[in-house]
Amino acid sequence: MNEIQDINQQEFDVAMASYYVDQGLEKWVVTDEETANKYMRIIRKLEQQKAEVGGIRQKEVQRIDAFYGAELDELESKANFFKEFLVAYYQRQREQNPKFQLKTPWGKVTSRKVVSPTWQDESAVLDWLKANKRDDLVKVEESVKKAELKKAFEVVGGQYVDTTTGEVVPGVTVEEKTSIKVSVEP
Repeated sequence: MNEIQDINQQEFDVAMASYYVDQGLEKWVVTDEETANKYMRIIRKLEQQKAEVGGIRQKEVQRIDAFYGAELDELESKANFFKEFLVAYYQRQREQNPKFQLKTPWGKVTSRKVVSPTWQDESAVLDWLKANKRDDLVKVEESVKKAELKKAFEVVGGQYVDTTTGEVVPGVTVEEKTSIKVSVEP
């Protein structure tokens, strides 16, 4: 089998230069398989360039994220250092005066009691709620099984129809579309 030959750089450069200079449609119409083959090779080259750009972008994003992530971590660490001293002072003052409030023009320290459950076995809780008829505390999510619906009914006149009863399924219409995809070999 013949190996796929990439478009050479000169052909590619000429095609790209023509694209930028003359975008008249008549020049670009595919009239034979040789032209179609050339366009496939051009698209393949452009897809390779997109992948290269994407790779470069990803590396740069990772590098920038790593740099700023370290900067943010250091700043967070420094802020937490000072927050610990404020919290310790606040707690000492609250021991002496339970109504103590710490407010400054730049911020405040507050506290509140929080009840936070730990869910060891959510399924046991769910079973218990069902057994005790507390369905009001059980969340049930319903949705249409779209793939199964498509298989179960026939399309007649742009609608799903139950062929056993002749009933039309309400709330959905079916439109036939043709999808065309250009794919190039990597």
